[in-house]
Amino acid sequence: MAAPNPTGARSMLRVATALASIIACLLAAMALSALVGSSGRDLRPAAIFMAILLVAAAFYLSRWRAHRVRELIVALLIAELLYIVAIGWFASGGLPQFDGFFFSWFFAGNLFLALPWLVGVALGTFTRRRRFASRAR
Repeated sequence: MAAPNPTGARSMLRVATALASIIACLLAAMALSALVGSSGRDLRPAAIFMAILLVAAAFYLSRWRAHRVRELIVALLIAELLYIVAIGWFASGGLPQFDGFFFSWFFAGNLFLALPWLVGVALGTFTRRRRFASRAR
């Protein structure tokens, strides 16, 4: 009988934590938009706030919580799948139809979802590696 692999369970927990932080950033942006009030259907103020929160969350997880880059990327991929399903659900009531409407929302939304997350991961990883490199001297 094989011994349990605690590293795999720990990695899954870190992916779940990262995914929960992405969802928390989305919910915080929605709550702020609802409290402040949005001007018509302009989602940009809430999206910019969400992007700022995503950079901060990814930076925190990769810098101080020492999440691995692959765990943060897996969490982003899961969030992307949820985003694709959401576009399909709201656009056509089911599975997404990969047409012009889908791609306009997908690419524009990733400017506020994937790009800030990847920037935060890159900044956190860079500063963490730089800190360890300065200690090694």
